[in-house]
Amino acid sequence: MSDKSPVFIIKNEKQDRQCEVDGGKLRGEFENLKEILPTNLADNRGLAEIKKAIQLYISNLEHVGTPLPKLWVRVRIALENDSRNYISVEEYFTLCRVNNLTDKKDMLLKRSISP
Repeated sequence: MSDKSPVFIIKNEKQDRQCEVDGGKLRGEFENLKEILPTNLADNRGLAEIKKAIQLYISNLEHVGTPLPKLWVRVRIALENDSRNYISVEEYFTLCRVNNLTDKKDMLLKRSISP
């Protein structure tokens, strides 16, 4: 996870009960806290606004649009087809090597981003 990743707090106001969240205090602890958004998942009130906010922040992440190594596509497909929620870093490195992705920098997607 990146320290620059935007963070959202989504308040589920079940039965329309308001939940007070001290945004100022939380922003003091989490400088990447972008928005505190209310919703009611019973009727999806506010869900469209949440989706729009997430799409906006994702589109502005600095690495979006950065080319990936072609070999990484095979690794991504293998990860998407794995039913587990978690694999160890050793398993990930093995998966990369099996798919001919051997450069550690490429495995970790630590590529310099040109302005």
